[in-house]
Formats: sequence, structure tokens, C-alpha cells
Amino acid sequence: VEHPGFEVFFGVAILTNAALIGLEVSVLARREAESLAPAFRAATYIYALLFTAELLVRIMAYGRSLFWNEGWVWNILDCVIVACSLWEAFVEVLTSIEVQIDSVSGLTAIR
Repeated sequence: VEHPGFEVFFGVAILTNAALIGLEVSVLARREAESLAPAFRAATYIYALLFTAELLVRIMAYGRSLFWNEGWVWNILDCVIVACSLWEAFVEVLTSIEVQIDSVSGLTAIR
């Protein structure tokens, strides 16, 4: 976790994820390639899993001290971002398989 390669890898992952989000917004806003939407969705899921794995590794390495060190605010922010990403993926999966649940539209609104 404290290895420079770990930090560099996830730093690059954050930058490429941001670039992908920008590209996705640009492409879909101009409606140039709606056929790419599934590819963007798959990439979003991959990044969500990647960042979830990073957070879990950090929690296993540091335990509770992850939330009590000087960078605790950033760690809480990471948890919130990962939770939101997982929630978004969960809602998208539920809506894409057309689950017959009355509250799915409510879940989408929360997303």
C-alpha cells in the first residue's frame, strides 16, 4: 500500500477515469456514438471495481487507523465516492434487467 508503484498505479487510474468521464460526456452529449454507451458502462464498472479493491486493500492494511490519521478526510471522501460508484452500478444493473420492483424508479432518482 505504501509502495510508490501502488500510488502511481492508482494515480494513473484516477486520471484515466477522469479522462474517460470527460470523453463519455462529450461523445454522448453530441450523440455521436450512442453505440459506445455499453463500452462506457463497462469501463465505469471496471473502474468502480478497481477503486473498491484499492479501498479494501487500504482498509486491510491500515485497519481503523485509516480513518484516524492526518489524511482521514480524504479517506472518508474515498469511501463516499466508492459507495456512490457501487450504488450507481447497482441501480444500473437493476434497471437494465428490468426488475419488477416498484421502487426501482426511486432508486434511479436517488442515483
